[in-house]
Amino acid sequence: PTLLLIERLKRRGKSDSSRNYDLSYEKIIQRLLEHEQKTIPVFNKYIKIHGSIKIDGTGTMDTVYNRIAQKMEFSRNNHL
Repeated sequence: PTLLLIERLKRRGKSDSSRNYDLSYEKIIQRLLEHEQKTIPVFNKYIKIHGSIKIDGTGTMDTVYNRIAQKMEFSRNNHL
Protein backbone atom coordinates (compact mmCIF):
# COMPACT_ATOMS: atom_id res chain seq x y z
CA PRO A 1 0.00 0.00 0.00
CA THR A 2 2.94 2.41 -0.42
CA LEU A 3 1.26 4.27 -3.26
CA LEU A 4 -1.90 4.56 -1.16
CA LEU A 5 0.13 6.04 1.71
CA ILE A 6 1.77 8.56 -0.61
CA GLU A 7 -1.63 9.52 -1.99
CA ARG A 8 -3.14 9.93 1.50
CA LEU A 9 -0.24 12.03 2.77
CA LYS A 10 -0.23 14.24 -0.32
CA ARG A 11 -3.99 14.78 0.12
CA ARG A 12 -3.44 15.62 3.79
CA GLY A 13 -0.79 18.13 2.69
CA LYS A 14 -3.59 20.09 1.03
CA SER A 15 -5.78 20.07 4.14
CA ASP A 16 -5.89 22.06 7.38
CA SER A 17 -4.18 19.16 9.18
CA SER A 18 -1.10 19.17 6.93
CA ARG A 19 2.38 18.78 8.32
CA ASN A 20 5.71 19.92 6.88
CA TYR A 21 6.52 16.43 5.64
CA ASP A 22 3.21 16.21 3.71
CA LEU A 23 3.95 19.10 1.38
CA SER A 24 6.00 17.42 -1.35
CA TYR A 25 6.45 13.97 -2.82
CA GLU A 26 10.14 14.07 -1.95
CA LYS A 27 9.43 14.70 1.74
CA ILE A 28 6.69 12.06 1.81
CA ILE A 29 8.94 9.44 0.22
CA GLN A 30 11.80 10.32 2.60
CA ARG A 31 9.44 9.96 5.56
CA LEU A 32 8.21 6.56 4.35
CA LEU A 33 11.78 5.35 3.77
CA GLU A 34 12.74 6.44 7.28
CA HIS A 35 9.69 4.64 8.66
CA GLU A 36 10.66 1.47 6.80
CA GLN A 37 14.25 1.64 8.05
CA LYS A 38 13.55 2.55 11.69
CA THR A 39 10.03 1.55 12.71
CA ILE A 40 9.42 -1.72 10.89
CA PRO A 41 12.45 -3.51 12.43
CA VAL A 42 11.26 -2.49 15.91
CA PHE A 43 7.74 -3.71 15.16
CA ASN A 44 9.08 -7.02 13.83
CA LYS A 45 11.05 -7.48 17.05
CA TYR A 46 7.89 -6.94 19.10
CA ILE A 47 6.07 -9.48 16.95
CA LYS A 48 8.69 -12.09 17.89
CA ILE A 49 8.87 -11.17 21.58
CA HIS A 50 5.29 -10.27 22.44
CA GLY A 51 3.20 -11.78 19.67
CA SER A 52 2.04 -8.45 18.23
CA ILE A 53 -0.14 -8.63 15.16
CA LYS A 54 -0.36 -6.66 11.95
CA ILE A 55 -3.68 -5.19 10.86
CA ASP A 56 -4.40 -3.90 7.38
CA GLY A 57 -5.08 -0.19 7.78
CA THR A 58 -6.50 0.37 4.30
CA GLY A 59 -10.16 1.10 3.71
CA THR A 60 -12.71 3.11 5.61
CA MET A 61 -12.48 3.80 9.33
CA ASP A 62 -15.32 1.31 9.91
CA THR A 63 -13.53 -1.38 7.91
CA VAL A 64 -10.28 -0.91 9.84
CA TYR A 65 -12.14 -0.74 13.16
CA ASN A 66 -13.86 -4.05 12.37
CA ARG A 67 -10.53 -5.67 11.52
CA ILE A 68 -9.11 -4.51 14.86
CA ALA A 69 -12.19 -5.74 16.74
CA GLN A 70 -12.02 -9.14 15.04
CA LYS A 71 -8.33 -9.57 15.88
CA MET A 72 -8.92 -8.55 19.49
CA GLU A 73 -11.85 -10.95 19.84
CA PHE A 74 -9.84 -13.77 18.28
CA SER A 75 -6.90 -13.03 20.57
CA ARG A 76 -9.12 -12.87 23.65
CA ASN A 77 -10.84 -16.15 22.82
CA ASN A 78 -7.56 -17.95 22.20
CA HIS A 79 -5.72 -16.75 25.28
CA LEU A 80 -8.28 -17.55 27.97
